[in-house]
Amino acid sequence: VIRYEDMKVTPMQTFARAAYFLKLPEDQIRTEKAIRFSGFETLKAQESEKQFREKPKGIERFFRKGIAGEWRKRLMPAQIDRIVGRHADVMRRFGYLDDAGKPRVM
Repeated sequence: VIRYEDMKVTPMQTFARAAYFLKLPEDQIRTEKAIRFSGFETLKAQESEKQFREKPKGIERFFRKGIAGEWRKRLMPAQIDRIVGRHADVMRRFGYLDDAGKPRVM
């Protein structure tokens, strides 16, 4: 599992783990290049130049702010409750919820 937060905080280690999992050869230069090319600002600029096919219909941009945890501020409490209610086990497993089942500030 690769979390967005991990890519932001420890990109080299996170990408290296992914490369290892994919049985790619160790190559620090290529890993650093992959990190640069997949950086939020780079992807946002690419989206401005051409379409990003993963963007759902009806939204202006797929890449908004790139701030980990922004959902806690952007979503309404009822939306958060619904998401947590449906996905609490997975969210807890990956550190998004505290022991009380509330969204963790990261």
